[in-house]
Amino acid sequence: MSTRTTPDIKHGDRVTVLAGKARNPRTYAVLARDFTIEVTHVGSVDRTTGTVEIDGVVLTATGTYASSSGNIVSRSAIVGADGYTVPIRLGDTVRIATGETAVVTAIDECDDGRNLAALRFASGEIRTSCNLAQMEHLARPGETAAGRSSARADEQVADGRSKESAPPRPDCAAEAAAEDVIARPAFADLPEGVLLPEWLTDAEARELLASLAVRFGWVYAVWDRVDLTHELSANADGQVRYEPTDEQFDRVVKTSEWDTVSEVAYRSVEAGGVLREALLEAGLECVDCGTPLTDPPEATGRLCGEHRVGPAGEPAVVDPVTGRLYRLAADTLMYAGSSEATLPRWGAAPVDYAELDPLATARALDAEAALRVISSTSSTPTAGCDAGTGAPA
Repeated sequence: MSTRTTPDIKHGDRVTVLAGKARNPRTYAVLARDFTIEVTHVGSVDRTTGTVEIDGVVLTATGTYASSSGNIVSRSAIVGADGYTVPIRLGDTVRIATGETAVVTAIDECDDGRNLAALRFASGEIRTSCNLAQMEHLARPGETAAGRSSARADEQVADGRSKESAPPRPDCAAEAAAEDVIARPAFADLPEGVLLPEWLTDAEARELLASLAVRFGWVYAVWDRVDLTHELSANADGQVRYEPTDEQFDRVVKTSEWDTVSEVAYRSVEAGGVLREALLEAGLECVDCGTPLTDPPEATGRLCGEHRVGPAGEPAVVDPVTGRLYRLAADTLMYAGSSEATLPRWGAAPVDYAELDPLATARALDAEAALRVISSTSSTPTAGCDAGTGAPA
């Protein structure tokens, strides 16, 4: 129920695209009918119009995947901030069919597409297997005081109650802390000038971490209360029947085993060599000798000049798109094969122009022409590499 000025929509959100406010992305015609989707792709926001193109899998009224002739149905739309309903996420306050309000503490997806949620009510009661499609979104943690006041007023008018007689909301403590919209530091060791609101929820913290990871190019994994919930025997089949309390979660966090989780994960990544493989795939150094390379793989083939050669040491050039190596054998253009099964190498087979598309054909012809020039003006490369492409000194 908050007021949006730009689309706030993410992969996995379930939204109803609204007729009269959304457009067909191909014809740009205004859509005449509502439809509900689980979002599978979100394009970039058009800063001029404030709209974004979204794709998704169509859902039925009960939240299952819609199908046609046994196939899942997909649809797209161009939406602005008011072109779709607010998606329900972890930590949100919702109203269920009985009129009761609750906070969403977990969401699980069934094979048929339904999203079933665990809800925590103001009384402390936990209910599980509640169909998300039958809930109405009311509020999201972290909304401004003005937004919450507006949401509460709307609810009171709809229910015919006065402000004084309205029952307390499940997230009333967070609302009270945010009424003056002052972010007070509640975390230790933050950089100078950085403030976080003391009412930050788990769900918001995860979104904040994801945003920081995108900004700085991090790869990360987080184990939290959700993972513990799914490890409980009562929830072994994927249905959340029991959720640890704050006190129980705090007990787990203080155990010695919990302290080892990140260490075990780090050792697994290290043993798998994935960081090394990422470095080589990015072409930061020669895969054969480790010589640093500053140019991209499209220019180096992930090899220094000494090793960017054919099997017999003959000159080779790189396909700027695939990073594949070419060499000349007599008058035949060949792929520069190697007996070593290193990352950028392919088999030493002749290039079959008939199998290439026009762009690949053009690149192969350019490579062949370059190799003919090289063979007529130079000899086999000698040892010694520079720090850029790793070309022979």
